[in-house]
Amino acid sequence: MIRWVFLLLLLALQSAAWAASPRVVVRLQEKQPVLVGQQVHVHVKVMTPNYFTSAPPFPSLAVSGAIVTMPDESGQNATETIEGVTYASIEKTYVFAAQQAGDFTLPPVKIAFTYGGDDGKPRHGTVTLPPFKITAKLPPGAASAASAAGGALMPVARVSIRQQFDRPDGARLHVGDALVGTLATSARQTPGMVIPPPHPDAPDGGAVFAADPVLGDDNGPRGEFLGGHRTDRITYVFEKPGTYTLPAVRIGWFDAQADRARTAEAPQPVVAVLAGVAGGAGAAPRAAV
Repeated sequence: MIRWVFLLLLLALQSAAWAASPRVVVRLQEKQPVLVGQQVHVHVKVMTPNYFTSAPPFPSLAVSGAIVTMPDESGQNATETIEGVTYASIEKTYVFAAQQAGDFTLPPVKIAFTYGGDDGKPRHGTVTLPPFKITAKLPPGAASAASAAGGALMPVARVSIRQQFDRPDGARLHVGDALVGTLATSARQTPGMVIPPPHPDAPDGGAVFAADPVLGDDNGPRGEFLGGHRTDRITYVFEKPGTYTLPAVRIGWFDAQADRARTAEAPQPVVAVLAGVAGGAGAAPRAAV
């Protein structure tokens, strides 16, 4: 009797293994609802019976009203047993950032691969992402802060600005000279593409010009996403002599922990411009901001 029970159990396990098929599991690391602008981690795990014979190509995800990236291309490999079936799994992590409040659903993309069958021959497998939903909301004070900022959504992350100039402090400038400043802006856990651009004002008696920005993202030693940065080159040209205090460059961000808007600000340098011939830096082309 015991032997029959054992044989039946063995047959049941073999039938489960033969009937097993690839599957996909999606989970969100953070608690929902998430905040608009917050970087959250969507883990996608593809599982197959036995073993992979080709790595599944994880596609890029396009979600309207959100930015989805995969900063770390490497995946986590593991094995686990479910209902008597051993699965091999590969898991990758997407970084999701909602740009507006509402519900977002991951697209039903297909992921194809090959895996080893019970007969030792490779099989073709395909999984489709389930309709996984992410709900985003504005932090309590973010709506009023955005309204006060003219409707612009502030990053829900700390923003910092550094500014350097191509001339040392106290350098003698003349009318027509150009002073070039480099603004380096960074934000934690925020892609460079969504960092708000600076809007430098022209000083009275001068003009200001901006070059195209350089955007990028920063990763840690293990490839983990740390944040983004943008670099802007701003050129000031002085059209008459005098002492100029360059207008401050400010970028707003929202502190979700404190539920309040904050501002990153670059210092306001003072520049003395003398009458006479320009000092050789040359005037910038007339394409004022």
